[in-house]
Amino acid sequence: MRNSCLAFAALAATLALASPAAAQDAPAAPEPKVNMLIIFGDDKCPESTDDVINVCAIKVEAERYRIPKELRESSSPANEAWNNKVLAYQTVGASGTNSCSPTGAGGWTGCSAQLINAAYAEKK
Repeated sequence: MRNSCLAFAALAATLALASPAAAQDAPAAPEPKVNMLIIFGDDKCPESTDDVINVCAIKVEAERYRIPKELRESSSPANEAWNNKVLAYQTVGASGTNSCSPTGAGGWTGCSAQLINAAYAEKK
């Protein structure tokens, strides 16, 4: 009796472990690919097929060869003019002789040259 109970318990455990694998569904069909297109002017949107869905946005013909509006203007430092970068670097080492700054030996020198340069810059 004890052997039959152990055999029954072993059989029940085997079936319990094997049942989740049997309950799994067959693999589903792959989802169709969605192809998003921008169409300009009178161009036609390609027909969708069984495995590819085409979604088209229609824009005016004048926008065909333009850079997209969201990419036209950027405030990143890479788009800064090189002239502004040079002007920023001119003041990096401005200390010491002929710098007209309160730091460094002879920092007071160069103030008259700075005033003359500022006056010429105002004339422009």
